[in-house]
Amino acid sequence: PLHAQASGGRRTESSRTQGFHTETINDPALNMKAYDVFIPDGWKYQGTLMQGDSCSNLASPVWRAYSPDGLSEFRRLPRFDWSWSNAPYAPKPKGDCLPLNRDVSAADFARHLGDILHLKYLGEAPEQAFVEAYIQNVANDNAGIMSAAGQRPFRGSAAAARFEDQNGSFLIEEQIRVGVRCSHHDLAGFARQGRLFEETCGADVRIVRAPKGKLDSLVALLDARGGAREDERWDKAVISIMQQQMRANDARTRQIMAARQTQFQHDQEVRAQQNQQYQAATQAGYDRRNRQHADIQAGYDRHNATEMQNMNARHTPASDWVDFALDQQTVTGSGGTAVKVSSAYNQTWANGQGQYYQTNNPNADPNGSLPGTWTEQTQVHGNGRPY
Repeated sequence: PLHAQASGGRRTESSRTQGFHTETINDPALNMKAYDVFIPDGWKYQGTLMQGDSCSNLASPVWRAYSPDGLSEFRRLPRFDWSWSNAPYAPKPKGDCLPLNRDVSAADFARHLGDILHLKYLGEAPEQAFVEAYIQNVANDNAGIMSAAGQRPFRGSAAAARFEDQNGSFLIEEQIRVGVRCSHHDLAGFARQGRLFEETCGADVRIVRAPKGKLDSLVALLDARGGAREDERWDKAVISIMQQQMRANDARTRQIMAARQTQFQHDQEVRAQQNQQYQAATQAGYDRRNRQHADIQAGYDRHNATEMQNMNARHTPASDWVDFALDQQTVTGSGGTAVKVSSAYNQTWANGQGQYYQTNNPNADPNGSLPGTWTEQTQVHGNGRPY
């Protein structure tokens, strides 16, 4: 898996003597520990469990660990999800999902993400062990689902790419490692509509950066001794919930299709008897189907309304994670317009002319030192809402 220790094995307290220590990520929904995260001693750490979105209800770990000088970093981004379906009644993805309706390879995703982050692409990074481990993990999950529910819904790819960036006078090298996993699910539908389905994909992203010449050694160190490990109890609890949901969905699908097949055979028998009975039975069947479709649509409308409420509640923290992932913050002040600035500073001043002054000195005041009138800005959420 993307975040697992390459060396395997359970961590002990001796990790501290070897220059690493353990942080934890808890699952507030299940009220239990979800992950152990292993980072170098002396590094600063932030981490949480990101709940699912409108494309996938699976939670994902998110963390950021960085060296005291801020030049080296080990980061796991929130999972990027997208989905598509040919079912007319399927809920449409909301704004928290990527606007994609096709498979995207891990290599393409890594390079596109580097473009978004304005990084210089240097080429693919040879990570054969990671690629093989990720693909094997997908195969193992398919084997488990096949045994429990008779399905092999997963497919995936993995890749890593190397980039370059400038941080002041320092030339920084970065590795973006991506694992993409997609799943296929058949949906219930009328026979005349053909086979209905839903496809869901998610991209897990790890970023490691270090000053030029130090990236390879940091990647090797983190692969051997750092990373994260799922808590065994939490993993079993999540898998159990997923398997129960898949079995329930499969049973409902079989019941619906069996009922529709019985109705179709009945209609055929009625047609063979006489045209008048055929007309009456067919009309009754269509009426029943229309009511069923209306009931299904009403259920999805209620579901969509609930999801919209949930998404509105999650939009503010999601916008904060976008700022966090892009090393930026949102401030507002003169003019009342929210703008994006660097998160490397804790004070931002504006002169109302589109110019901004940032500093970490709490006593700094550009008024009198710089031309114009400067007003200190207030940090707000990524969507402009106040704290």
